Amino acid sequence: MKKFLLFTAIAMAFSLGLNAQVTNGGFETFDADLIAFDGWDGYNFMQETTDVNSGVKSGRLKGGNSALSQVITVEAGETYDVSFSAKWIDSAGNIKMAFKDESNNKLGNTSVISTTTWSTINEQFVVPAGITSVKITLWKGNGTSACLLDDVSFTKATTTSINDAEQLDLLVSPNPSNGIFKLKGDKAIAAYSVYNSTGQVVKKEMGLDQMNVAVDLSTQTNGLYLVKVRFSDGDESVSKVFVK
Repeated sequence: MKKFLLFTAIAMAFSLGLNAQVTNGGFETFDADLIAFDGWDGYNFMQETTDVNSGVKSGRLKGGNSALSQVITVEAGETYDVSFSAKWIDSAGNIKMAFKDESNNKLGNTSVISTTTWSTINEQFVVPAGITSVKITLWKGNGTSACLLDDVSFTKATTTSINDAEQLDLLVSPNPSNGIFKLKGDKAIAAYSVYNSTGQVVKKEMGLDQMNVAVDLSTQTNGLYLVKVRFSDGDESVSKVFVK
């Protein structure tokens, strides 16, 4: 039986995907009289009908400073799968999804899309302790061309216990560590993300295809971190690592 070595045998939660939380994530519903998307707030936007990633409509952030945002009810400590597609029109800029709390304090953000063809971000966000709602915002600044948006989702994760995780094929060593450790799989590792105790991503790598991956957290503070690994076949595994 494949073993998943952990420093401590405590039940923990992590993602594999559930129901979407975003209203009108495909921007299909639009009130032309009010110039408003159902479920979204923002400014300097319109509905696009001729260039979409899926469905029959998409959202268009017009040239210059523009944004679309939506407040979503969340559960503190839970993991959410986050996804959106975007395409720049005339010239490529940088657009990402930002996460903020009720006081407009930034909690994190995704990677950026900076292409003039449709591209998709698929990442995860762990809700910090004490947070019950998150405002997701897709924003771009002055001097930028128009940008199209589609297929926005914010999906709550299912849970996996340590007992389930023990069946998976990942070794974290050494654990505890001084901040430098290796991830070793029985199959190729495609990507990993490391989260601190507040749910922030402190380290991640994508586009890998390796059986052994070195991780360096030596610049981070001592404490407990959560490591999520995605294998090349799509399977996922999680572990806790202690840095001291």
